[in-house]
Order: sequence, then C-alpha cells, then structure tokens
Amino acid sequence: MTVSISELPFLELLRSVIVEPDPYSEDDHRCMGYMSVIPSDILSSDFESGLILGRVSDRLFRQCLAGMEAANEDGDLEYMSPRDIEKILWRLVCEVWTNRNSLDVCKLTDRIDAFVGEHSKPQEEWTVLWEIDFLELSEPLNVEEVTIMSLTGDMLSGFRWADELRLFGLDETLRGSAFARATVLAGSHKTALLRAKPVIDDALDILRVTFSYARYLPSFQKLYRRGMRYFAYPSSIPTEGTIGMESVNLESVLGISGDMRTLVDTQLRTFAPIFERSMPEAIREPLWRSLTLIGRSMTRSDPDSQILDLCSALESVLCTATDPLKAQRITLRYMLMGFDLDKAVYANRSFGVYDVYLMRNDIIHGSRRRVSSSQDSFLLRGVAKETVEWLLELSKKYPEASRLDQLFEVVERVESLETIIQFIESHLSSTQQASKPVRQLAVWWLERARLRAFCQEQSLVVREYDVSRDYEVLVYPCGIKLKRARAEGKTSQILNSDPAEAHRLMLEQLKTQIATD
Repeated sequence: MTVSISELPFLELLRSVIVEPDPYSEDDHRCMGYMSVIPSDILSSDFESGLILGRVSDRLFRQCLAGMEAANEDGDLEYMSPRDIEKILWRLVCEVWTNRNSLDVCKLTDRIDAFVGEHSKPQEEWTVLWEIDFLELSEPLNVEEVTIMSLTGDMLSGFRWADELRLFGLDETLRGSAFARATVLAGSHKTALLRAKPVIDDALDILRVTFSYARYLPSFQKLYRRGMRYFAYPSSIPTEGTIGMESVNLESVLGISGDMRTLVDTQLRTFAPIFERSMPEAIREPLWRSLTLIGRSMTRSDPDSQILDLCSALESVLCTATDPLKAQRITLRYMLMGFDLDKAVYANRSFGVYDVYLMRNDIIHGSRRRVSSSQDSFLLRGVAKETVEWLLELSKKYPEASRLDQLFEVVERVESLETIIQFIESHLSSTQQASKPVRQLAVWWLERARLRAFCQEQSLVVREYDVSRDYEVLVYPCGIKLKRARAEGKTSQILNSDPAEAHRLMLEQLKTQIATD
C-alpha cells in the first residue's frame, strides 16, 4: 500500500519538542533519546551545538522516521535516500526547537504543510525497457501489460542518451534487439526498475508456456531472459531517464515468426480470460500463479528444480493450504476434470502424476539429488498446462462457480466418482503405487457426494471440514453430527476412523430418521 507522509504524526512530534523538558534535567539519564548536531545554518552563533530528544519526542521522532522510510520504499519519498530522509526530519525538529518561543499551533501546522509539500513527490508512471537476450521478432507482441518488441532507430534517437549511445557505438548494437516494455507507478528510476522486473519476468514465463506447445523446439531455446541493458524514464518525459546494465547471459536466439507466431497467438487467446480479468478473481489469481510457475520451470537447468516448480503450479490450483493427501487429491481431481470434459488423456497420465509428484518429497524432505528425469518434468509440465486449460473450460462451462472449490464440487459427482473408481480398480497393479491410495480417496469422496446429494434433495444444510487427523460433518436442521474423535454432546455421533465409512453410516442414519419422522 502506498504510504503518504501527510498522515504521519508530525504535529504531535513538534509540539512535544517544544514542551518536553531537556532530557539532561531528568533523573534517569539512560533514557535519553535521539541526539545529533543542530545544522549550522539554523544556529544564530558560530558555535556547534547539539540537541537531545526526550522520551516522548524520541518515540514520536522514530515513529515519523519509520513512516518516512516506509514512504521511501513505496510512497511519496521514493526519490530520496534513507540518509537524506533522516536529515530532513532532523532539520525540521531543530528548526522548530530553535524557534520554539515564537511558534504556536497554527504556525506549526503551516510549517508541517510546507514540509510535506516541499518533500513529498507522488508516484508517476514510468516506462521501463529491458533488453531480452536470445529472442528476436518482427512485430510487437503483447503479453497482458507487457509489450515485447524490436528497438528501432527512431526510438533510440528520441532518448536523452542518444549522443552517448552513438559515442560508444551502442546505438548500432541495440538497433533491432528485442526489448520488453512495461509501465509501472514509481517515484524514481530505481523503484521503477524493481517493480518492472517481476512484471516482465511474469510475461516471459507465460510466453515460455506458449512456446512449449511447439513439440520439436529445443529446450535451450526457451531460456531467453532479461539481459544486461535497460532504459527507464518517466512516461510523461520520454527524453529524460537513465540507462544501465545488470547482467549478461549467453544462449541462442529464438525467433517469433511464421508458425511459431501463430502458435503463440493461439495460446495467448486461450489464456485471454485470465489476462482480461473476465472471470472471478478467486479463480483467475490461482490460474495466473500456476501459469507463471509453469513458465518459470522452463528456465531451470535441472529436472529436480523443474519438478518443484511444477508441483507448486499444480498445488496452487488443485489444493488448499490445509489439504492433506496432496498427491492423491491432485491425481483424483485431474482425473475428474478430464472425465467431465471428456478428455481421454487423463486415463494415460493419471497414475504418472501421482508417482512424479511423490518425487517432490524425496527432493525436499529426503534431500536427494537427481531424483527425476527430463521425461518426468515433461510429463508433469503437460499435466500442469492441461490443468490450467481444463479449469478455464470448466469455468466457462459452469459460470455459476465463483471459486475453485465450487468447480471441484461440481465435478466430484456421484456418477463421475463411480466411473473413476471402476477405472482405478481395472488398473490395480502392484507396480503402480498410486492405485490404492487414490482409490481410497475416491471412495471417501463418493460417499461424501452421496451424502451431499441426499441432503440437497431433502433441503438439508451440510457443513464439513477435514484437517489431516480431524474430521467433522454437521447436518442441519436434523441435528445429526459425525466426528472422528471421541466427544460428548447431545447430538448423535458416529465415531469411525474411516471417513468414507463414516459418511455411509451417516447417510443411513439420515434416511432412517427422515423415514421415521
């Protein structure tokens, strides 16, 4: 959140500076606060003198200083250095203290207004151009708010640094180079660069996802990234700005033209609902995060690092923070989405998803190296891309769903789960470690789906939660309660260590109670 220094307690600080006694007069000298030299141009004499703040003044001074430092990171004072911020605040305190006998509240307020007006500088729009190594294209390409383009001679001649570029021969080396252009709100070129970096990197990550659909594209040609040269200037004054260098990377150039351009445009149109914000935020944001993680995985040099990024990409859309059994949930939801959308590919990849996901535990918790192969990361990347595409299709198919969990509840129907369980049972094998645990979760969800369907028919309200070792279901207004742990209460309880069996018993009890009523 952008910080404005006009909201800081300057008035309280200056009033305390005027009325608070000298710390030297206090009994406990160890409580003396901030101290420094009074600027010489403020003093009427040629002698150097210092000022020490008392307890209250010291607390308010540090509070104002902390607020100004926050505004230096994101707010009105981004253009200043931290040291200069401390100097101007201390100067304000010294000015008020030396004139304390002639200042009243009105004059203090006027001085504060002048101080804020003099030093605060609202953020403005900055344009950042960052060189993209090993990429070339004939026409500009837009990825959400970032434009990737070739730098032309006309653009270079408009910059303030044109003469400097020609002097060192840089204008010729830059001409035709690929640059990513992003606009950000900032108070200085430094903060503009800091904010533009992740925006550009996210766009490049998504662009990598589109390139991955080209089957025979060598992996090393997907490793383009921000290069060493950049330009940053206020959008309102394109001739003023700065040029700099950061890093250098050596790879081959990837051209975007012909069939490759057609493929990229097709995939960007597929992802358009995410960019255009035409879907609910609770669905769009996880999909955006998943896309950037998929793209980021393609910059990793080893399969293990790619697996970690891809597992995170799947978790961001198929799991919640408290979900246990993540491998089973990801596998089962992938299968259910494929079944709902009639995507036969889910049958071929489903168990492989589980096996590859478990490698994540070996990499992170087992501290093993070289656990996975390029085939494993290729499989998981394909699943992650399909997951994003399928969720986009499901969101369009079921527009009433405003969250991912609502989409999952739609696909976790009784008939879908029955079909998935039959498929799993027909493929049970001692060599497939996914079969039994995924089937166990599917049976649990099947009994839960039956309970939900029955309650919906009877206009009953169901509230559920499950967190690793605890499980509870409450059904209103019948007053029937299921809980996995032992508990006392007036409502009837079903205690069972198997959630699927507990759901089945509860459904029977509900039917019996309704029949007797």
